[in-house]
Amino acid sequence: MTRLLLTLLFTLSATAAPAQTFEFTKLVSSLDFAPDNPTQTFVASSLASGFVGVGAAGQSSFIADSGTASTLKTSLYRVAPGVGVSAAVTQITPIPFGGGATFNGFGSSTAVEGSLTAFLGFNGTSQTSVTSTVRGVYLHDAASAAVTRVADNSMTAPGTALAFTSFGATGGAGQWSISGTSVAFRAMAGTFAGNYVAVNGVLKTIFDTNTTVPGQSVNFTSVVSHPKVSGTLAVVRGQSSVSSTTGTYFRDVALDSNPLLKVATLGDAVPGATGGEVFTTLNVDPVISGNVVAFNGSSTGGGQGIYKYVYNGPGAMPAFTSSVVVDKTVPVPGDGVPANTFFATIPSFFSISGDRIVFRGTSAVGNGLYLHDGTTLSKIISVGDALDGSFVSGASNSLSIGADSIDGDFITFTATLDNGTRGIYSARLTPVPEPVLLLPAVGLFFWRWRCGRR
Repeated sequence: MTRLLLTLLFTLSATAAPAQTFEFTKLVSSLDFAPDNPTQTFVASSLASGFVGVGAAGQSSFIADSGTASTLKTSLYRVAPGVGVSAAVTQITPIPFGGGATFNGFGSSTAVEGSLTAFLGFNGTSQTSVTSTVRGVYLHDAASAAVTRVADNSMTAPGTALAFTSFGATGGAGQWSISGTSVAFRAMAGTFAGNYVAVNGVLKTIFDTNTTVPGQSVNFTSVVSHPKVSGTLAVVRGQSSVSSTTGTYFRDVALDSNPLLKVATLGDAVPGATGGEVFTTLNVDPVISGNVVAFNGSSTGGGQGIYKYVYNGPGAMPAFTSSVVVDKTVPVPGDGVPANTFFATIPSFFSISGDRIVFRGTSAVGNGLYLHDGTTLSKIISVGDALDGSFVSGASNSLSIGADSIDGDFITFTATLDNGTRGIYSARLTPVPEPVLLLPAVGLFFWRWRCGRR
């Protein structure tokens, strides 16, 4: 008996950390009426992108349509768990430095930091339309309701005499990034492209087509990425005429003299690989939180995964320490998932907050959203799971996230349900009882058993 109890005590103390659990809240759905269009509901397709920004306490911002034809309105909305939806920026909101023009259209994605939301806005039918005389990246402050300009087409790209002509791209997630007083974005000035960041209102270049590729004698030829920023640390994706230079790059923009550093490019060894695998595709924008960079890559042998690189500081050798977060060799977590079920694909969009990385994965059991908390991989939600009085649809894109979908304990995602509705939901991490809490009870039982033998 003594040996049995000691074995039980050891087993409990050695138990691995349990999977995370989550509390779900509906933020808004296609059944809800828009606050600035009160007789009209939100258009389901406009809630389908997953490009929703989330900040502290689950405060989220999103762009959505409501109504149809003559009643159609597009606005930027703010919402949080337990708090109703409010219209933050509408088509009657004046554009800063816009000469009296109001917002007529918006980009598809947002980024959130505290009370601030970064977004694309313009006064025409699209930002590239001849009717759009004013277009740019702006900040809305929910605390004061003020809208301020980050950059617009009246301003010139840093280091050039060229005026900005467009921002971000047509559609796409994570086109803006905000951290503290820093706002990062991609922009064009005619045919000239660059990644930029406004730090305390001062525009700085992260990199552009005048920037020399680290370790090469050629300049970048394409700036296709949407930069991400954490404080003054920025991460981007670039490529040049030398194919092996395609990959992820990093820069501290605190000083203009700080160099652009290579994180990983095509042909580099895959972290954790044992068969000599190297990266063959790096065509997804990386993300950053603090000094942790994460990106999605494919490799020789059909491999694919999300990889984490930790910046070790100026002058450190190596500059980055790498590890694998998840790849196709990792079993899919979740109750009822058959043994030896592995991820088949790990699609493009994922998000990071501290050591926590949320991503969408597909497998033989369907689509799902998953969280890696730095130690444990947990399922958040997957197709067929109960949600909001229905079940998550089995459609291929029924669950979506963006590049700004996690902040601390809060994850924001979009879901299509079997009842035909579409909505934006919050998943909040909830405390998990530690197995070690069982030890006192076992110890008490052991003490009573010994007393009973005396």
